Amino acid sequence: MTVEKRYQVFISTTYPDMQSARQALMLPLLDLGMTPMSMDLHKAETNNLMPVVQRMIDDCDYFVILLGGRYGTLSPMGLSEIHREYIFAATKRKPIIAFIHENPSALPEAQRE
Repeated sequence: MTVEKRYQVFISTTYPDMQSARQALMLPLLDLGMTPMSMDLHKAETNNLMPVVQRMIDDCDYFVILLGGRYGTLSPMGLSEIHREYIFAATKRKPIIAFIHENPSALPEAQRE
């Protein structure tokens, strides 16, 4: 009996401005037999979720970052949370795929900083 590997993909985005982009990516990943993971799938009571995020990224095979018009919520370190996620994935040598909006200034004002 052969067991097929099911790849896990961590999707990093700002929230809620990139919610529709994140959702649009999930179905094709599922169609490819991959398991999408992101923080919007997990509720937590604390503001410091980085240890949880790091465990999730550690368990994933790929890291996908979706960038629109926002840098994101700043951590106490002065970096956005998604920037910290990216740095962590890069230090773990996870394959990284970035989708960057080609014209963020064209986004609605509520979706950019």
